[in-house]
Amino acid sequence: MYKVFVGDKPIILTTIVEQETNFKNYLLDNVNIGKVIKELSTTKLEEVRLIHKNGEKLLKKFLKKLNTLMFWLWVEMTPLGFPVVPDVWTSIYDKSSNQLKKYHRFIYKFPLAIIALASLFNIIIFQFIFPNLDYLYPSKMISKKINYMQPDAVVSSGYHEPSLVFLLEGNVLLSNPQDAALFLAEGKNNIALIAD
Repeated sequence: MYKVFVGDKPIILTTIVEQETNFKNYLLDNVNIGKVIKELSTTKLEEVRLIHKNGEKLLKKFLKKLNTLMFWLWVEMTPLGFPVVPDVWTSIYDKSSNQLKKYHRFIYKFPLAIIALASLFNIIIFQFIFPNLDYLYPSKMISKKINYMQPDAVVSSGYHEPSLVFLLEGNVLLSNPQDAALFLAEGKNNIALIAD
């Protein structure tokens, strides 16, 4: 005899048929375990008994029926008198059904899937989306506009970003606002960048 608890109500696996009082008897070979669990948890039944003629195959047949079970059960093995904790339950279940093995494979491969998706996300964001957002890179935006205008010389006052110097290939003078005004007055095609 085995007991499988759904909440605090047992499903008893047995070879003995008894007259129904506050429980129901089902043949293990013909039963739908999902319906039994639902009936046990939604009605006033105190227990359900699943009956099979062979006591040695009782647990194995029951475990094969549980291939869609995805919640924790507490199994009490009454002949031995000790509870089987979920780790032992997993090993018992593992031997008789491939469903849990598939579930374990999914759990072990899940971190690899997260890493692969994160890498793909990283490539898409940092290679395609962020570089096209010009307002995140003001030096890039400024250099595009300056290169379009093709000035003789450029002076920058207050905005001394190294990326601007790099993007303008060093053809920029970094100074204060007074020198920028003099620089504009001296040339015909000069540009001054003045930051607030």
